[in-house]
This record gives sequence, structure tokens and C-alpha cells, in this order.
Amino acid sequence: MSGLAHNPDPDPELSEEEADFFLKAIKEYFRSRDRKNPTSPKFLGNYILESIAGQGGFGIVYRAHDTIRKRTVAIKIPRSEFLGDEQCRRTLAREARAAALVRHPGVVEVFDIVEADGTSGIVSEFCEGTSLYEWLKKQAATVPTKSALYVMTRLCEALEYAHSQQVYHCDLKPANVLLIPKSPTEQELSALPLEAFDIKLTDFGLAQVKLEGFSSISHLSAGTPHYMPPEQINGEKNTPRAAIDIYSLGVMLHEMLVGRTPFDNTENLLGIYQQISNRSMPSARQQSRSIPRDLDRICLKAMAYTPEHRYSSVAALNQDLQSFAEEKAISWGFSDRLNRAKTWLGHTNRIAETAWFLIASNAMVFLWVMALIIWLGHIERQYGVLGATIGVSYLLASDHLFMMLGAWQLLRGRYVYFYPLFCAATFNLVLSFLGMAGIVYPHVEVYNNRIFRIILFTLLHSGFCLQMIVLILGYYCFRKNTRPKTILGPK
Repeated sequence: MSGLAHNPDPDPELSEEEADFFLKAIKEYFRSRDRKNPTSPKFLGNYILESIAGQGGFGIVYRAHDTIRKRTVAIKIPRSEFLGDEQCRRTLAREARAAALVRHPGVVEVFDIVEADGTSGIVSEFCEGTSLYEWLKKQAATVPTKSALYVMTRLCEALEYAHSQQVYHCDLKPANVLLIPKSPTEQELSALPLEAFDIKLTDFGLAQVKLEGFSSISHLSAGTPHYMPPEQINGEKNTPRAAIDIYSLGVMLHEMLVGRTPFDNTENLLGIYQQISNRSMPSARQQSRSIPRDLDRICLKAMAYTPEHRYSSVAALNQDLQSFAEEKAISWGFSDRLNRAKTWLGHTNRIAETAWFLIASNAMVFLWVMALIIWLGHIERQYGVLGATIGVSYLLASDHLFMMLGAWQLLRGRYVYFYPLFCAATFNLVLSFLGMAGIVYPHVEVYNNRIFRIILFTLLHSGFCLQMIVLILGYYCFRKNTRPKTILGPK
């Protein structure tokens, strides 16, 4: 109290660290309160809440007993901090409507929406088992290819039916995939192979229903970043909703094959967004060469940066998965290879690689010319000739030194140096071509053997052609990444 007396008007602003600390403390308080003393009643309408079956960031799932139909059900009730929130009620209603439209063995069936004493909940079938997320977390090794295909084909079948009903999940992730043992077992569930489970899809809280008219995609940014495509993070309008689910399926397939999501090494969300915007989706085969090439291609096509380059439908993805399982050809064609090449070229790393290539190649030529100058200087002192040749050599050395310095500026992000670099590269290309064609011979006094000069300048010309090609590709990447962008990347 004495401290407050001396400072009656303390600064109300908190540091960033203090704000983070209090936010975490508040969240933990609500979590512990829900665990120890859930605010929901023991009865909710005609249902008796028996125990907590699971918890998420939005709600708590209870095991409950239906007193009218005499059956065990699951009831999802929002956490206490969300009760009474209008957005929360809309989310529950959307989830119930979407799931009710999808009557499929691969989707958890929703029975009812119950409201009592200001508390709302979704009543669905009770599934005794675990989630794919929990199962993967306990695995010491990656998922066998056969098991991954089993899960993916079951999910594709469920989503194919959902999409035929104009329902799009938009929040696919392992936590929303339930694994229900096909037969009773006393074994630890994580010890069972995936083929021992029935696969069911749940949690349509972010689902979009075309029959009701698509809402703004902005609410979809509440999804899980590791499984969200660029257009979902950007909140782009008029994007195909099926493409969102296809991308998420590709990420889940990658995770099962490799053991982690493509950007699992990135802790913060901004880092994930930046890597996705840089078009840096890694190949599964880069992580493990044991992954079949065709399966890697299926994964890459599902995770393509732009929706139009992904599979046109979940059915098309499922067809490729089945073709792979039957050792038939998949639909990977020239357009997919071209798109993969464009994606690779569009990565911002290509600019840095261009710069380092220019530095290394010009450094070699520069050292060769400088060695030639030293040798020519020695000859001139002895014979008093070659003065003009030494002058030309200094000009060439200056040109290659300039290209090294220009490439260094590219590494520092000064991309305006692309233009003078093009001029210098063109000069080298023209000069080497004239030397190769026998029109102009720099250092004619030194290389007086015609055959040797042609071979030398042919090699130089080839090297300068390669420099120009690399420079053009680097410039292509620069232009592609300086188009108008949203948070993540080009529209």
C-alpha cells in the first residue's frame, strides 16, 4: 500500500512480457476451473452428463446418457468463457447444420442441438476410441505407407460425400479425425495399427455450406495454421472451398509419411505464414528417400500453392491414391511438373542462390584475369610489349569485380542492381561470342594458337551463357515476389 501511496497514478500500460504472462495465467485459470468444477449442470435437458470425454480450445465434450432413447451420446458444450456469446451460438448451429447434412459412415452423426438454462450443446454419437492426433503423438516411427493410404482413402470417401452435399469442412487436422477400434480390445490403442480402426471425421465448426450461401472466409482464419492453405490464411474471397480441404489432406498425408507437418520446425505463426507465402512447401522425399516418388507427387499436388494447381476434387485425389495402391500410373503430368518448377523458381531463396552463383563464377574469372595480368607484366618488363593487352585485362577484371559487388548487393536486398548486372553480363556474353567466332581476340599475343583460342572462348561463352540464364531466373523470382501481396503472398 505504501508503494501506491507514493505513486497514486501508476502507468497502466504493461510490457509485452507482462501482458503475455497475465494472458497465459487467465487462460490457465479457465482451463483448471473447467477441469475441476465444470460450470455446466449435471443435467442438460433430457441428458445426464456423466464425465468429460475430451477438451479443446472452444469446448468440452461430455459423455452423456439420453434418458429418452436410453443410449450413450456425446455432448459438446462451449467453455464457460464462451457461454452467452452470440458468435459461439452461431458456430454451434453451423456445426450442427453441416454435420446433419452429411449422413455417412465416415462422419460422426449429429442427433440434436440442446439448450437449457442458457447453455447450448451439440448432441452426437459417442465414439469410444482416440484421435489421429493422439495416436500419432505416441508413435516412435513414421506411419507405414499402407496405413497412411488406408486413413487417406477413408477420409477422402467421407469428404467426397460431404462435398457432394455442398458441405466443406475447412478445418481438417488429425485432432478432428477419430479412430474407433473395429473390435473390443484391451491393448493400448496407440499399439494398434491404423487398419484396426474405423475412421470418422468430426468437428464441422468452421464448415461452409453452399446451400446457405458461403459466408466471408475471414472466420476461417480461426483454423489451425499448420493445415491452412495460403488463401485461407489470407482470407481471400471466391476461393474454391474444396481446395481448402484438399490442401489440408495433403498436409496430413505429409505428416504421416514424414512424422511432422511441413513447417513443424517453425514455432511462431508468423514464421509459418512467411514460409507458406515464400512457396517453400517441402517435398516429403527431401525428408526421407524411402517415400515412393509417386506418393510424394500426390502429396505435392494436394499442397500446391494456388488452388487451381491442386486436385480438382477430393474424388480426383482419392483416384490417384487408389491408383498408387494398385501400382498404376497416377495423374501427374507435364502441367504438374511445370507448376512444380514455377513454384521452385518463385521461392525467395532463388535470389540468394543467384547472387552466390554470380559471386563464385565471377571470382574464378577475376582470379584468372589477375593472374594473367601479373604474367603479362612480367613479360612486358622483359620484352617491352603487350601494354594494350594489359589495359584490356584490367578492363575485364573491373567488369567481373563489378559483377561480384553487384551480386553482393542482391544478397543485401538491393534488387535494383539486377539491371546493371544484366548490362555487365551482356557485355561478357558479346565479347566471348566475338572471341569464339574469331572476330575479336583479346590477348591475341598470349593465346596465339587459333584452335586453343576457339576452345577457350567457347568455354568462356558457355559459362557466361549460364550466368545470364541464372540471372534471368533470379530476376523472374524477384518480379514474382514483388507483385501486390496480402499478408502472405500474391493474389
